[in-house]
Amino acid sequence: MPDETKLSEDDGWLNSRLFECSHCGYSLWRLDHSPFYNSWYVYCDSCPCCVEVRVWDDVVLQARQRLSNDNRGQFWPEIEQKLKPCSCGGSYRFSSPRRCFNCNGVVIEANDARGVDIYPGHLDIRDIEPTQLQEEQYYQFEAKFGCKSEDIWKESN
Repeated sequence: MPDETKLSEDDGWLNSRLFECSHCGYSLWRLDHSPFYNSWYVYCDSCPCCVEVRVWDDVVLQARQRLSNDNRGQFWPEIEQKLKPCSCGGSYRFSSPRRCFNCNGVVIEANDARGVDIYPGHLDIRDIEPTQLQEEQYYQFEAKFGCKSEDIWKESN
């Protein structure tokens, strides 16, 4: 795990931290995915992109209904199989490592990445009113890497 700097005591419950990519030095912000959020971010295995799989998506509801408690381990493989490929050609996997938005290097290994979301460090603007530049940077990031939640499923669902 990379060196991390804790941001504030109030943010400790989501392990919010700034850290630098060990490959290129790009500033990144990591935090645990909120347990109160009704979705999962499923990351590409080849680039930093992700999709948002919602608990109420028909594919998710059907899989939960079909799988008994004895074969719940098949849930993520089934969901992953039904996701469209990433625009880079990679596949969305629940266990994918987290990658740098600048150089695509792995910054959090797959074993440590479950439930961890990352963003560029300059997007950590929780305690201030964002400047126009920060808003522009946010929209640029969203356009390129933002978690898609629409049109993520293959047609055969």
